[in-house]
Amino acid sequence: MEEHLKDHATAIGHLTIAFNCLERQISHLIGTLLGDSYVGEIVTAPVPFPKKLDVLCALARFKLAAAAFLPNLEDLAKRLAPLNDQRNGIIHAEWWVDHLSLANPESVGRRRLDIRKRELRVQHDAPSPEKIMTLVAEMRAASDEVDAIDANISAALRG
Repeated sequence: MEEHLKDHATAIGHLTIAFNCLERQISHLIGTLLGDSYVGEIVTAPVPFPKKLDVLCALARFKLAAAAFLPNLEDLAKRLAPLNDQRNGIIHAEWWVDHLSLANPESVGRRRLDIRKRELRVQHDAPSPEKIMTLVAEMRAASDEVDAIDANISAALRG
């Protein structure tokens, strides 16, 4: 089984690291806006990612209301929320090798139970390692955008 899941496990590892980096950057930006990056880490530690994005945007609007880059930040936050949902669907899924499949006896399966709005949805699909790596690339590109916004926030706070 390990051999069949190796490529997926590698891609999921990259996804986990890329998301962790992105989440750490968001916490750092919140800390920058609060005036202390350690305070940002403490404040954001128990907060889910979508709420961190909300807090970041609210603090930026409050502290830097006239900043020209605010629309870029808002747009980035809107694009990050679905990336987080896709990541959660991969990270928090059950994975297995489907030895019983007639079409491909060694295909990889994934099941994600999603309880929202009193509905139980089950997904029975498994994105390929390449598809997961595409998501990793999107997160890395978003991370570069966060770096640019970090530079803008730091410059705006300096005066």
